[in-house]
Amino acid sequence: MEEHKEELATIKALDADAAYTLALKTHLVMSIQTFHYFACWCDKIHVGLKLLLTKVCGIVIPWNYPLMMLSWKTADCLASGNTVAIKPAQ
Repeated sequence: MEEHKEELATIKALDADAAYTLALKTHLVMSIQTFHYFACWCDKIHVGLKLLLTKVCGIVIPWNYPLMMLSWKTADCLASGNTVAIKPAQ
């Protein structure tokens, strides 16, 4: 996401009818920070000697703020080693 943030901001601006600068400086930055935060927890999510696993997480992404909602819901699931099934809004 960091490598292609200008391209992603353009796509987000066209898709969600948002301002390019808002998409670039707010939505993408917050999404990248969310993935960085949960990536730091990957090796720390343990319960005693057992690793806490759920297996599959089902996520429904709403039409408003889809990139940030995707990041908030997906990053923690992936960090704890789960598979994620995503259903985007139509």
